[in-house]
Amino acid sequence: MKKQREKYEIHFGEDDLWINGFRLNPVHVIPELPEEITEIDFYIDTGEEVCLLRIRNSPLDKVTFCSGEITYIIVEKTLRLEIKKELEIITGILKKIKIPHDFKESISFSIQGY
Repeated sequence: MKKQREKYEIHFGEDDLWINGFRLNPVHVIPELPEEITEIDFYIDTGEEVCLLRIRNSPLDKVTFCSGEITYIIVEKTLRLEIKKELEIITGILKKIKIPHDFKESISFSIQGY
């Protein structure tokens, strides 16, 4: 874990967003309006590990965790609010799910009702 953290720490800096105890750094420029977003990527520091977070503007309402060299979290939900408000909702959901560790295959959870 420590080696992975050191490897991905370079992506964080002054433009980090601190939301619900998570540190996020956008990989791309963030569009201002939710309807302009189809996908947006962030590095997310959970306090225990660094992951990639992909947010997809989608009606599926699910979160999928994929393991590899780095954990990849894909959140699919309809985006209605400006991105910082959506990130508050999404990080709140991730806290409730308790981001899984040490899994071997992709895992998906429905986020309806969160």
